Amino acid sequence: MTSDATTDRRLAANGLPGLRRQTPLNRVVGSFEFWFLAAVTLIVIVGALYMWALMATDFPLRAEVAMDLDTEIIRRAAKWAAISAVPTALLCIWADRWRPHRVWVWVLALGWGAFVATPLSYEINTWMAGHLNVTGQLNPAAQARPAIFVAPFVEEATKGTVLFWVAMAMRNRWIGLFSGVSLAGLSGAGFAFVENILYYARALLFAAQNPGITPDKALWEIFKMRGLMSWFAHPLFTAMMGIGLAIALRTRSKTVRVIAPVAGFLSAALLHMLFNGMATVVAHGASLSALLVFVAYPLVALVVLLTCKQIWFQKRIIAARLGDFEKAGWLPASEVKASSEVFSRMYAFWQAFWGGRLIATVRMQHTLIELAYLRDSMLRGLVDDAGHLRERALLARAVDLRARAIVAPWPHTSYPWKRWSDRRRARKAQGRPVHSTPATAAWSGPAPLGGPQYTPVDPSWKPPSA
Repeated sequence: MTSDATTDRRLAANGLPGLRRQTPLNRVVGSFEFWFLAAVTLIVIVGALYMWALMATDFPLRAEVAMDLDTEIIRRAAKWAAISAVPTALLCIWADRWRPHRVWVWVLALGWGAFVATPLSYEINTWMAGHLNVTGQLNPAAQARPAIFVAPFVEEATKGTVLFWVAMAMRNRWIGLFSGVSLAGLSGAGFAFVENILYYARALLFAAQNPGITPDKALWEIFKMRGLMSWFAHPLFTAMMGIGLAIALRTRSKTVRVIAPVAGFLSAALLHMLFNGMATVVAHGASLSALLVFVAYPLVALVVLLTCKQIWFQKRIIAARLGDFEKAGWLPASEVKASSEVFSRMYAFWQAFWGGRLIATVRMQHTLIELAYLRDSMLRGLVDDAGHLRERALLARAVDLRARAIVAPWPHTSYPWKRWSDRRRARKAQGRPVHSTPATAAWSGPAPLGGPQYTPVDPSWKPPSA
């Protein structure tokens, strides 16, 4: 085995990319991350097709038959479900600030919750409800006992599975609690989106089959409860698992690595159980509002504050770890300061977008952030001495990109509209029209015969004789 191959194996054992130069095709084919994303994508697609078949066709359920959902009903229910799902997903993506996951990971976490966790939970809940002898309802999982004692554990397990998969495939991208909260929130938002479609569509279908009930009123009542008052429920529950898993991935203690994910799962399931139990006991009215105001909303505020604190804490970590390279003379102080400030990075990105330096700037930002967290992982004992090889590669890349990237925002930037405005002011100062067109000389007709514009003609010239 060559030394390069041995080095790459050492780096791979620490979850770090190799150093050997490869063609793009070999890099993709040999990437575990690529095959992981491909496998999860396939599972999500199969789950989406199954979920569509489940909603769009009649299916037997014990002694009754659940009516199929018309396409128009599903479309209308999806629009209402998106009102709460889209802002929640965007908020979770925003929380993944410092070293964000790839877009595909966000999409797959959202898709897993929507199209894999939802049908799996439905089938398992239905099967378990049958063993609890629940009869006489279109959805047995909606009964009190399964909703309290079965659904919380089943749904949190199915939603959280994707978190464990991502952690195994990309453990070094989990840099703080907000990494787990972000992916867990996306999975929970996807689950809530499809579940709300089912609830809203069934409400519309029930109202359509009962003349005394107005469909709009029925839809509004359930939307007010699920889409407005308790939109946060599933993302909040699954966030407990994300926090536990993030703690496990950033510690050396083997005991904590085992206990933290289990504690996160149990916290998610117990919160879910408490919420379902209280909602079942106080189904409506002032009691339910009091439950939300005094129990649920404070928990949401606590998670939000914890996430914001972690985002602020990461600034200190990046500044301290990049400061180590500044002391060694590898990085200038301006780059360390700019890389540890979110708004400085955003402003540099904005300037690079209009200044033609976008690709180099994005690569430089990613390089410095990876360098900071690699150093932090080495100090925590999560990465062994092989990390020094990756450090040297990242520092060499930073030196190469420095001349082409914007790291610290420039004091002045020449934006397109600013250049146009400067030209406009210059024309006014010179007394020229703002919108001038080049003058064209009037055509005076052909030049006279024998004029200087033509080559002189030899009067003795004649065609050659045969």
